[in-house]
Amino acid sequence: RSNPRQAEQDRTIHLDLEMVELDEDLVLNIYDFGGQSEYLPGQLPYITRLALYILVVEVRYANDEHFEKKLERFLVLLEARAPGAVVLPVVSKVDDAADAGPACRWFD
Repeated sequence: RSNPRQAEQDRTIHLDLEMVELDEDLVLNIYDFGGQSEYLPGQLPYITRLALYILVVEVRYANDEHFEKKLERFLVLLEARAPGAVVLPVVSKVDDAADAGPACRWFD
């Protein structure tokens, strides 16, 4: 995404829903929350214990001074709304890790 206007248009706004039929008896419902905290109140009804949460973080954000607080806030909220929920952390764009500096300490 080299064009900033295109990147802005491609962002998930509030909630993006997608259904993927894996086979005749199995449908995967994907709820992409996009990560914007201002939309969090509208996303709370979708948080349930019956889901797998895939927490995707770009490696460059791990170097952000507020990263730990954002991550902790999400995990505390998730535990409060869906105790025992399964979270699968995924680090994206790891090929940029050399540019992330100290961020790599999170993902050793």
